[in-house]
Amino acid sequence: MSDFAERLQFAIKQAGSNPSKVAEAVNVTAQATQKWKKGQISVDTLTNVIKEIGVDANWLLLGEQANQNQVNNQHGYIGGSVNQSVVNNYASQLTGGDDWLTIINNDMFPAFAIGDCVRIDVKQEAQAGNYVYVDCEGKKMLRKYRPKGYDENGTPYTHLVAENEDYPVIDSRHQAFTVLGVAVEHKRRLV
Repeated sequence: MSDFAERLQFAIKQAGSNPSKVAEAVNVTAQATQKWKKGQISVDTLTNVIKEIGVDANWLLLGEQANQNQVNNQHGYIGGSVNQSVVNNYASQLTGGDDWLTIINNDMFPAFAIGDCVRIDVKQEAQAGNYVYVDCEGKKMLRKYRPKGYDENGTPYTHLVAENEDYPVIDSRHQAFTVLGVAVEHKRRLV
């Protein structure tokens, strides 16, 4: 399946449902499903559809399959693996040289809520206190960047911190990660 619209139709069918039932479950009109066939869907509706049919957001939006231990349902939201509660399921929409990510979990709450959009600048260098988009051992996530100094061997190390304290700190001494970009803009729907 080469595009989002095809994957969405397939995922709805795989969930044992149909577009009309999903539309009703997420409180949109059945006519809205005609736009879905063209790949047109709002961020809020998309977030609700993903929750309703239980599909992997990376696969649905990008055609990429998540590793088995990257997904763990936790109160209906996407969670992480046992040794690190990381979240790689951000909906990505490429615009120019930047990525817009849609938050679909609560790991960065209250700074970022489900449905918020964050623009990632891949050219920006991370500074202390920045929110960064990282790849941690194959799992992509948004975290706060905190350089901590030097370890006993004189090697600099960094912590990646989730705003939600239920998620553990990632320490560069124990887990490898790559900063993919810095969050430079944040959008939140108010109604």
